[in-house]
Amino acid sequence: MKKTFTFLVLLSLVFASCRTKELATPIERQFPGTDEILRLSTEADPDLKGQDIYFNDFEIINAKQEGQWLVFETVYSGGCESHYFLANWDGRMMKSLPPQANIVVVHQHKSDLCRERITKKWAIDVRPFFERDESEVVVNLMSSDKNTIKIRLVAVE
Repeated sequence: MKKTFTFLVLLSLVFASCRTKELATPIERQFPGTDEILRLSTEADPDLKGQDIYFNDFEIINAKQEGQWLVFETVYSGGCESHYFLANWDGRMMKSLPPQANIVVVHQHKSDLCRERITKKWAIDVRPFFERDESEVVVNLMSSDKNTIKIRLVAVE
């Protein structure tokens, strides 16, 4: 009798837990409204061989920190071909006060004859910059040597 009762209680708990998962509200997005999240590639030299890569054909604008995210916009021309962006950080912090890190944003695409002006909003998770217990970091967000934006980031708990 006790075994049957215990079995029924366990069975009802299993079904009850399954039902609560279905009724649970979805997790809210914890990043700002952006077109896409760029994952930080930590390779010193990303493997982009055989790709059409264009470094100087876009501009980075409006960079700022929103919580744990570095949010910025890119402006480029195109519209007929697919365009891909990559954020690359070599994992090094420059010795300065506050420490600095370089993020190079790479724009990949095939030759695009369209001339539409496209603006996209991106986000990068900044938590890796604070793994060394820094309270503040300056990030040099670069699309080329001529287009560098400095953003002062503060640690977010």
